[in-house]
Amino acid sequence: MLKCEWTNSKEEINFWQANLDAVKRKVLLERIFIVKKDEAHRLKNIPQIMNHEKNKSHYLKPYVVEKEYLSENYPNLLERAGNGFLLINDKINKIALLDNAPDGEMRGTPIFDAKELKDLESTFDSIKKVAVSLEDYLKTINLSHHKKEMLSVFVTTECNLNCDYCFTNKHEDGHRNQTVDLEFVKKGIDDYFETDYLRHIRFFGAGEPTVKLDLIKAIHKYAKEKGGDCVTFEIQTNGAFNGSTANWLAKNIDIIWISCDGTPDMQDLHRKCLDTRKKSSELIERNIRILRSGNNFVGIRATITNENVDRQKEMIDYFCQLGIKHIWVDPIFPSVGEDTSNNSFDYMHFAEQFLEAVNYAEQKDIFYGSIMTCNFSDTVNKHCRACIPVPHLTTDGYVSACDMALFGEDTNHMSPFIYGKWDPLLKKIIYNDEKIRNLQSRTTENMHHCDACPSKEHCGGYCLGEVLNETKDLFGCKKGVCEAIVYLDKKMGESQRKYHYTHP
Repeated sequence: MLKCEWTNSKEEINFWQANLDAVKRKVLLERIFIVKKDEAHRLKNIPQIMNHEKNKSHYLKPYVVEKEYLSENYPNLLERAGNGFLLINDKINKIALLDNAPDGEMRGTPIFDAKELKDLESTFDSIKKVAVSLEDYLKTINLSHHKKEMLSVFVTTECNLNCDYCFTNKHEDGHRNQTVDLEFVKKGIDDYFETDYLRHIRFFGAGEPTVKLDLIKAIHKYAKEKGGDCVTFEIQTNGAFNGSTANWLAKNIDIIWISCDGTPDMQDLHRKCLDTRKKSSELIERNIRILRSGNNFVGIRATITNENVDRQKEMIDYFCQLGIKHIWVDPIFPSVGEDTSNNSFDYMHFAEQFLEAVNYAEQKDIFYGSIMTCNFSDTVNKHCRACIPVPHLTTDGYVSACDMALFGEDTNHMSPFIYGKWDPLLKKIIYNDEKIRNLQSRTTENMHHCDACPSKEHCGGYCLGEVLNETKDLFGCKKGVCEAIVYLDKKMGESQRKYHYTHP
């Protein structure tokens, strides 16, 4: 893939319009996309791929082949094909458009010479025999958690709920009523859009993002201006907002995860409104109906505690009744800095109950996932986005790699996640390359406790945030989860392992 194809610049828009004009004249356009395997999960968000998907035609035939496959089996074909090319079969002339170097900003080089065209046509036909159609290839892409590329914005520490198990320290004096700086976010977006990662923006805590909806709108507007139609948006919210907020989210946010712990009695047990006259469960039920009126994805993210671990089937019935088709459950974990020695949660019991719930949900055509199984659809050597890392912009002006490292000013054991700092005077973010390399080295090859694990390629060392918080070791192992993950890896069927979205 060419770098220019990741944007919707004026040149790319003009190029695509020329494609459509040719198709209208019944000119056959055949395209070979040569894709690196570890970039395949980004394809659906690339403007050129989106254009091919939206404008299917008998005269527009895109194919995909993985670069690694050609390199190993047909190196001569790869050498001749380069980074892919477009073959134009006009009634009068044939033209080939050879892709330039993938990092190039310009479109490919046109070839008109008859002899060279004949050779390229032969190459094209040979590659087609081992390639698949773009439509079929997109169906094979695995969306495991370690491929979740995004820029997260920790919008504010203000919140309209007072959850008794909240893992943040947002109510402490240093962070109370703290909101992220818009100029910092804009620079973070600028830097992030310079990479080849997915153009995906996510709004998150420490508090409830929607209490600063005007700020979310400003960030949304800026990201769209910078990235165009290929930018997508996601929010993790407590769902306890007013109707006008729900309507805006339904129209403007592609993926909405609502934190809700199940039936109203369970939800209201732990997740209480600051305004004690209201119940969060009632607000969520109303807002789900509004949110589902849009063309977006609405899913539930539930925390599993000792109180609801045996009620997971009941949860499925409740959410099914509300029209929810995607449910994500995670076992409760200790707050940052909390004493973990008295953690009484039984992960094997959770796994057994979770597996029953997965089977039950599948019968109802509902997807039921968990952080324990989030890489089961792929082969991995790292667990999550913290090991890439991708940026999470904090309310106090730092770049974090993880949702569990919410503040850069805090001096604690989560500091290995803080790898950048906003300089408001220079208007730039200063990144720490040594910390980035350290996070990137957190792979199963560098964790000896993973050596003999039969499930290491479907786990990647488990959640780095939880591990660092509870062991103080970036390469550590969280007690109790390994046995549960191996159990689920052995028991879950192929259809239950296929993820159509990534971890919230």
